[in-house]
Formats: sequence, C-alpha cells, structure tokens
Amino acid sequence: MNKDFYIEVNCQQRNYDEEKISGDVFIYKYINEEDRVVAVLSDGMGHGVKANILATLTATMALNFTREHKEPEKTAEIIMKTLPECSERKMKYSTFTILWDELRLNWSVATSSRRWMVR
Repeated sequence: MNKDFYIEVNCQQRNYDEEKISGDVFIYKYINEEDRVVAVLSDGMGHGVKANILATLTATMALNFTREHKEPEKTAEIIMKTLPECSERKMKYSTFTILWDELRLNWSVATSSRRWMVR
C-alpha cells in the first residue's frame, strides 16, 4: 500500500424500528499478502432476519470472489443465480456494491448493475 496514505474503513448502522438485526450488511477485508482492501455493502430486500441472511450471503460471496480476483461481471452472475427471486416483484432479494483497491489507491467499484473506476 502507498505508505503516504492510511486507509481506514468504518461502518455505522441504525436498525429499522428498533429491530435487533438489519437487512444491510457491510464487510471488509484487508488482504495483507497483496496489500489491498476489499469492502462490500449488501442490502437484503425487506428487513429483519430474512433480509439479513440474504444480505450476509451476498456480501460474503462478493467479498470472497473479489479476493479470488474473479471479474465483477462473473461475480454478479454467480450471486444472481444463487439468490432467490421475489415472486411478486420478479427481482432478486439482495443488491450489492463492491469496492476494491486494485493498484495502490486506484479504486474500482462494482454494483449489482454496473462497474466503474475511481481514481
């Protein structure tokens, strides 16, 4: 990592209607061997336990596939095939955003619908 910069990752959440569990999941991993950071935010549809399980599944898969250097499009394809679909809305139960440092502070972002570079 560029020694002139320090990357700090943090997340704060407020649960819906004082519920004990949230449908939003944020996880990150500093990969020491590669000197890079991967962060994932996932939102499970709805709230409560079901939303949290689906968001946790999505975030964990996204983090692990990104750590393994899978292409974001392939990661999204695998996740979307894994997630159940809402019979009413005809959409998957979770969305996600992945943020990773590819080449020392050249950040890339992939969401469930698009990908771009941040420099």
